[in-house]
Amino acid sequence: MNDTNVFGNFLARIGIPNARSRTAFTNVFGDTFEAIIDVSKDDLNSYLSNNTRANQALLPNQVITFGQQHVFRIHTIGQILVERQTCNALNVPDIVDILNAITEQDCRVYKKEIEEYEKHKKLRKDAKLPDKVVSTEKGTWFENKIAIEDALNRQIGVRELPLSYVIRKNATNDFDGQYASKEERLINCAHHSGPEFKDDNERVYSLLTDYIKDTSGKNVLEKYKLSKNGRRTWLELCLTMESPEYLSNLAVQADKLMRDVVYKGEKGTFGIKKYHQIMTQAFNMLSEAHNPAEGRDTQLSESQKITKFMSRVKENDCAKTCLEAERELRKKPLSEQTFNNFYADMLGSLSKYRTMVKSDSITRSFNVNAVGSVLHEPGRGGRGRGRGRGNGGRGGRTGRGRGRGRGRGRGRGGRIIPQGNLAFNPLPLRNYSNEEWQKLTYDQKQVVKHMKLANGWINQTTPPNGFYLDDQGIARQQQPMRNVSAIDSNVGEHPLPPPPTQQNPPIPPTITTNPNSAGASFARTRGQQHSDMQSTAGSTIATVTVDGRSYVSSANPLFDASGNRVN
Repeated sequence: MNDTNVFGNFLARIGIPNARSRTAFTNVFGDTFEAIIDVSKDDLNSYLSNNTRANQALLPNQVITFGQQHVFRIHTIGQILVERQTCNALNVPDIVDILNAITEQDCRVYKKEIEEYEKHKKLRKDAKLPDKVVSTEKGTWFENKIAIEDALNRQIGVRELPLSYVIRKNATNDFDGQYASKEERLINCAHHSGPEFKDDNERVYSLLTDYIKDTSGKNVLEKYKLSKNGRRTWLELCLTMESPEYLSNLAVQADKLMRDVVYKGEKGTFGIKKYHQIMTQAFNMLSEAHNPAEGRDTQLSESQKITKFMSRVKENDCAKTCLEAERELRKKPLSEQTFNNFYADMLGSLSKYRTMVKSDSITRSFNVNAVGSVLHEPGRGGRGRGRGRGNGGRGGRTGRGRGRGRGRGRGRGGRIIPQGNLAFNPLPLRNYSNEEWQKLTYDQKQVVKHMKLANGWINQTTPPNGFYLDDQGIARQQQPMRNVSAIDSNVGEHPLPPPPTQQNPPIPPTITTNPNSAGASFARTRGQQHSDMQSTAGSTIATVTVDGRSYVSSANPLFDASGNRVN
């Protein structure tokens, strides 16, 4: 930490290569890591501006190398050193190796942690404290303990930390262990010494007095009335309330909670958030009861929490979302594979899925032909034409006709709207090319994934059993095999003609009649109204010849297709 050569090597590693530039920096700020612990970003930017102006009058080989990237790296390393100092983790044997291993990407990640920490700190200052504890009896101690810890976690102390750091179980913890955030790391590792800690410790005692002065815990308060030692007051209160019998019962209660609760969908006031709250309470109870020395190994790992949570989810969409969230979680670094991250990802995906896919017919059916690449906007129906009263005319496509009469309406049909102009619709489900997939937004990709899971796809590229992918990647239902007879195999798709509806002989192609009676016969058979109808009513056709064969009227009557006798 105080070695000038080590600090010089650090400056060279972050991009200040020449000795002239490094010397210029150390002349202003100092030549050890301790020199940059308290350096502000404003001071670094001021140094950058001064160098930029001075370099304009220098030769290229005299220019001082120092840019905005150096401001970022040095200021971030300084903030890391401040945090380590707060946690008594600065003077450790391998500190130089730790600092040299910090990359520019590590600095960017740490900056995001700082932003989240500052945001949460502001929210805590604005948060309303929970109600006062009304009892410290053993039957209600677990709930009341959580309420008190929550109150202290919302209060920011003199050290700009949540006061819950004062009452943590272990006085010291490994700073370089795995923590979900900067805030969690500070709560677990900030040292318990110095005047600022003393002020925070007394403030904890004051809050405990407000919360438990009217309960059975007031005897413990009296014991530390003069020292106002909030940490000792809290630890002794916990020791008094948490007997081995109490902790064993707590573990039993936690197991019962997890057995009894089931998530089957949003029903009344019970939903996924309430389910999460109950499961989290059970996890905390098991953690509280954990004491291997007394034979209670009840602490669940992050993976076990996720498994327990998923085992009681019985609603289809949520269960599939949980599986997807778990698969995605396993792709992250081990330090990020926590139950809290799993739940946050799962809840976010489930909320987006339910928001974007509102229609139950879309979310729960698999009609692969229901929606094509275009949709229709409802059209306006036509007006019927005709006389008299009756049904209106038939409107155009997707419209409805109106009017009077029996005429056919001529309605204006629906306007064809490209699907891209509507809310994203993933139907028909299909496989996308790489180019198409990249054009989808994150939310649209999530909808496609969830729709495939909800409709039985084996994975994101394989449709359910009974479906196949056509040449466009669209899932199509396989048609069942049809029994084909021997006749079918000969005629293919052309059906045989239907049988005749009556047994009348076919229309004769050639008819020969007696020329003397042909006119009268024609008038009679056609039913025309002629003046000589009466006189010709009795005339007949003596003989009809068809394909060279003669038919005598008396012996072989012959009829046309309409049933009229022609001989």
